[in-house]
Amino acid sequence: QVLDTVRQLGVALVEVTGGEPLAQKGCPALLTALCDAGFEVLLETGGGATPQYLLRTTFACNQRCPFCFVALGRKRPELHELERVLDRLRPSDAVLTISGGEPTTDRRLTEILAAARARGFREIELQTNAVLLADPPIVHELTRLGPLRFFVSLHSHVADVYDRLTGTRGQLPAALAGLRNLLALDESRLTLNCIITRLNHAALADYVDFVDRLRTTFIADGVTRW
Repeated sequence: QVLDTVRQLGVALVEVTGGEPLAQKGCPALLTALCDAGFEVLLETGGGATPQYLLRTTFACNQRCPFCFVALGRKRPELHELERVLDRLRPSDAVLTISGGEPTTDRRLTEILAAARARGFREIELQTNAVLLADPPIVHELTRLGPLRFFVSLHSHVADVYDRLTGTRGQLPAALAGLRNLLALDESRLTLNCIITRLNHAALADYVDFVDRLRTTFIADGVTRW
């Protein structure tokens, strides 16, 4: 059925994504069938079959990225609704990803993290643009109950390109300050997310060099997580 649907689309390139596609028992067979059918196949994966849950705590955001697929707005689930969702999940060996919108704009975020910890989630990832994490006390409060994984969207290191890709003006210094605060943490892990577009692709080599210099600075200070 999936193959028939893909053929009807008339495409040559197919990306298999999720959630975590490798957590689905039928994924290897699907990948094989797509390749045998002559499609070029991409697999978006965290590299393993660890279950991952996505919890959107808010649809508010301090950026307006033109490629974002989330329907942004002021709406947000009530705290008791989020807790009810957490009650239905199985925390053992699973990663809980907290996203939005921009979750750091949600003043209930520490309560949500505490609720997740209380239900047994040890691995929690926060998807963020890091702008509000320029304030060290906020970072301290978020990590007080335990280390986090941070998935930080940084789409350019060039100010005017960053502005265009995020629909903002002047936020890059704050985002970089937030990134430095995260790099300075002792235990938390950090992943950078860069969406490649016609606006930033020509400077990707410079972007990698910029990130490497930033990373090297913190390795020199004894911080090696990346």
